[in-house]
Amino acid sequence: VTQAAITSLQAGNGHYAPATGTYEARKAIQEYFDATRGISCDVANCIVTPGGKPVIFASLLTLCQAGDEVIYPDPGFPAYSTTIEYVGAKPIPLPLQEETGFRFDAQKLRELVNEKTKVVILCSPNNPTGGVLQKEDLEVVAELSRTFGFFVLSDEVYCKLLHDDDTYVSIAALPGMLDRTIVLDSLSKTFAMCGWRCGFALFPPCMTAAITNVAINSWTCIPKFIQDALVAALTGPMDAVESMKAAYRERRDLAVECLNKMPGVRCIVPKGAIYVFPNITGTGLTSQEFSDLMLTKAQVSLLPGECFGPNGKGFVRIAFSFSTEDLQRALKAMHEVLEETVMGAHAK
Repeated sequence: VTQAAITSLQAGNGHYAPATGTYEARKAIQEYFDATRGISCDVANCIVTPGGKPVIFASLLTLCQAGDEVIYPDPGFPAYSTTIEYVGAKPIPLPLQEETGFRFDAQKLRELVNEKTKVVILCSPNNPTGGVLQKEDLEVVAELSRTFGFFVLSDEVYCKLLHDDDTYVSIAALPGMLDRTIVLDSLSKTFAMCGWRCGFALFPPCMTAAITNVAINSWTCIPKFIQDALVAALTGPMDAVESMKAAYRERRDLAVECLNKMPGVRCIVPKGAIYVFPNITGTGLTSQEFSDLMLTKAQVSLLPGECFGPNGKGFVRIAFSFSTEDLQRALKAMHEVLEETVMGAHAK
């Protein structure tokens, strides 16, 4: 992949490219969506973007007006709620429940949806929880979308990082949803290319012209040498991805096992992504206190669950995207600090 970018640069591809992407890149995206998710789509609706966040921004900017409501997962990627507010819409959090593997409650979603709902955002596998939505969850969203007419923004950047079942279901592949769904993906997670800032998306045909205008007037284009790397990534061998997934699965299992041995901590097994999201309420500490304690005493950096929404209270996010050796050292240090701090406090 890197060599594809180097070769492209050496060929002089440092000039402007089409705003929505080269044909070769968009064709690779179309074929990738079909191969990985069974989504049959048109090349014209596939667009290359500078990372995943611009897809969120461009979609909500295009679809939402003041007074519209956007339902988003809580806990969820922070850019959802902030972008919803930025475009003038009202963010409506949809709680994800620990007891169901951080899936949403269908009845709760039905209660939140109304005639003001413009977009429902899904993220599966989820950041920060690692939860994966099931087909029956998506069918509820699809049914409501057809009834109320809202669009779905499906954040699928972790779709290739499933740890127990490689069968991924995209809501865009369900009957009648191709014309109502924005599919967001990226090179960042599947191919560990976060610094390349290259995302891609599938838009409903009715949105493509508007998104093209956003692209022209904001990011202009993605450099062609980056797009040539995208083509190499999406069409090349997936051996490195599979090897990385196996390492992630091993680290996930290690993290869950060790966390569940820590005093006051419990952790369910995430089905996807690169995070564990343990419940730390049993320690008597808030998420912020727990994170501060681990940073100062164990030299381990965590994120408090509230960073991802109010429903993240009582949790912390831990990434296992670094080496197994570093993860082992971090977990050992955390355990020692909790034994000293939490158990010591109880002893007193």
